[in-house]
Amino acid sequence: MGIWHWLADNDWPNLLNTFFTGGGVWFAGYAIHEDAKARRVSNVFTATNHHWEVWSDFYHHPEYWRVKQSTVDLAKNPITFQEEGFVKFVILHMNAVFQASRLGMIIKPEAFRRDVYSFLSFPIPAAVWEKLKVLQNDDFAEFVEQCRNWK
Repeated sequence: MGIWHWLADNDWPNLLNTFFTGGGVWFAGYAIHEDAKARRVSNVFTATNHHWEVWSDFYHHPEYWRVKQSTVDLAKNPITFQEEGFVKFVILHMNAVFQASRLGMIIKPEAFRRDVYSFLSFPIPAAVWEKLKVLQNDDFAEFVEQCRNWK
């Protein structure tokens, strides 16, 4: 009894169909997995571009420079409309990166916690955050508060 008798006695077209269908499903799954990785990398580039856009505004507008000064007396010189607007954009960007990272849409930034901590350690961003945190999603607000208490 050779291979030809076995093929004649068994339902080999269905076996081949099952084999090739299974292989096709595996290859489709692999392609989807690779596509998801490529999208995460692409999303990192997009987030980096948005980061650059926000901070290029900072460097091109001297009226924002006080935002990153640690010796600001807010009682004598309150936060300006422009400074508050800039800080809001930075916080919105942080929220977008946090949510995208939480959902697995981007590769998690290595030093994101330190970045949040550093930015919110300045008096102007800290004061604006105190006003805005009640308007944020609970998970993001909790993350930011953990960052602020880091070290």
